[in-house]
Amino acid sequence: MKNALGSIRAIAKLEDVIGIRDAWNSIVSGQNQDILQLDATSSFEWTEALWRSHLESQNQLVLLLEKQSNIAGIFPLSVSKCHVHWIPCRKIAFISEIHSGRCGFLLREKSLGDLAAFVHYLFEQLPAWDVFSFTLVDDSQSADLIFELVKQDGYRLENIHSQESPFIVLAGTWQDYFASLPKKFRWLLRDAEKKLKASGQLRYTEYCKGSDFDRFLAAMFEIEQKSWKEGQGASITANEYQRKFYTTLTTIAAEQGLLSCHLLELDREPIAYIYGLLLNGVFSDLKESYSLTYQSMSPGHALKLFALERLYERGARLYDYMGVCEPYKMRWTDKTYVRSTYIIYNKTLSGVAARMNGMLINYLKSIGERFNGAVGVGNTIGGKGELRSGH
Repeated sequence: MKNALGSIRAIAKLEDVIGIRDAWNSIVSGQNQDILQLDATSSFEWTEALWRSHLESQNQLVLLLEKQSNIAGIFPLSVSKCHVHWIPCRKIAFISEIHSGRCGFLLREKSLGDLAAFVHYLFEQLPAWDVFSFTLVDDSQSADLIFELVKQDGYRLENIHSQESPFIVLAGTWQDYFASLPKKFRWLLRDAEKKLKASGQLRYTEYCKGSDFDRFLAAMFEIEQKSWKEGQGASITANEYQRKFYTTLTTIAAEQGLLSCHLLELDREPIAYIYGLLLNGVFSDLKESYSLTYQSMSPGHALKLFALERLYERGARLYDYMGVCEPYKMRWTDKTYVRSTYIIYNKTLSGVAARMNGMLINYLKSIGERFNGAVGVGNTIGGKGELRSGH
C-alpha cells in the first residue's frame, strides 16, 4: 500500500525476513539508551527465536514501511485466537507479545505519520481481525505516539494490564554502587560469599561471545531442576516451550554477541545462574535461579554480587531486573518502570461485543469501588479484561 509518506510491503516467510536483520537491529540500537526505550527483546534475534520455537516456522506477517528504498519502520505481526472480556476474538499482535520486555513500535523516527500508516494498513488491508494487542513502556516515545494517534483518529483503545518492574542504574563505579546499598544488606552479601568460600571452591564465570554455551545450558537446566520452581511446575525444565525457546535463543543470540550469562559453581557443582542479554550497555535479566540445597547461603545474592561487578567492568549502564517487583529484587534498587498492555478494537461484531463488555465491566467496577469506599469494604466488583493466547 502506498501513501504520501512511503509504501508498506508485507513479507511472510522467515527466510525473507532474515534479509532485514541489520535494518531491524539498527532501529532498536537507535532507541536503546534508557529505561523508557527498547531493550534486547525488541531485537531481530529475539523475534527469530520466538518464531522458530513457539510459532513452529509458520508464516507470519511482517510489515515494512519503506521510504526511498530505506526501511523506516517494521511491524512483525502474529495472528491467534484469544478471549477479551470473555468474548472469543481474532487477535493480531507483535510476535514479541508471546514473551517480551521493554518493547514498542519499531520506528526509525518519532513520526506520528509513520505509525498512522501502519495502523491504517491494519484496518484497510488486513483480513478480518477483532483486536490489535501491544505492550509499551509508560511515558515512552511509543506510548506518546499511540495516545496522539488515538486522539487524532478516534480509535478505541483500552489498557488491559500494567506491570511495574525494577531496574538498577549502574552509575559511578562498582565501589560507589556497592557503598550505596543498605549496610545490613552489604553485610549479608559479604557473609554469603564468605560462607560459600568456606564450604568449598567457589567459581564464578561469565559466558559471553565465544563461550561454551552448551555447558552453560546444561548447568542452567540442572539448577532449574533443583530450584523451588521445579516443584511448582514453573521451571524451564518443566515447560517444553520455555526449554525450546531458551535453547533456540542461545544459538541465535550467541552468534550476535548479545548473550551475557552468569554461573556460580561450588566444587564444580552449578548452584546459581543468571541468563541475560547485554545490548549497548543495557543488561536484561531474563531468567535466574539457584539450587535449594544451598538456600541458607544465599547463592543468588552472591552471584548477583559477582555479576554486577563484571557488568561494571564491561561498561554496562543499566540492569533491567524485569518481571514483577519481588522483595529480593527491591533490596538492590528502589527504581522502577511500568509496562502496559493495550488493545485497539476493530468494528467487527466480536470487536464491538468485547469493547461493550469491557465498558460494562469497568462500569460495574467503578460502582463497586464507590460502594466499598462508602461502607469501608476492601473488595470490588468486576476486573480487568481477560486476554489469553490461543497458542
